Amino acid sequence: MSTLTLKFANNVNISAQVGDIAYYVPVTEAAADAGKVQTATGYSNIVKMGPIEHINKNIVVITHDDNVSIPTTSNFIMFSKDNAANLSSLLGYYADIKFVNKSTDKAEIFSIGCEVFESSK
Repeated sequence: MSTLTLKFANNVNISAQVGDIAYYVPVTEAAADAGKVQTATGYSNIVKMGPIEHINKNIVVITHDDNVSIPTTSNFIMFSKDNAANLSSLLGYYADIKFVNKSTDKAEIFSIGCEVFESSK
């Protein structure tokens, strides 16, 4: 295992976190030249790079398996979350929510929802 540092032109998606698994998919060269993202058909072409170790705006450091080829600049990079994390709803007995609009323009809230269930009795 070694570390692989990827630098992107733009900031990384805000939902990417340390511990997420990074993948890439080869993109056809003709599609990359045309500015379109067209990947090969099927899930067999997805390549697992490894867990994300560090994120800093547009730079991602990954623990990379040495047996896996390094992605090229035309590959589509993506990540997935561990399905054991980020699954719970709000915890506790009390929730306090405050909505603030600092704009002078009119604003409306269409809907607010919360998942609530009795968990301690």
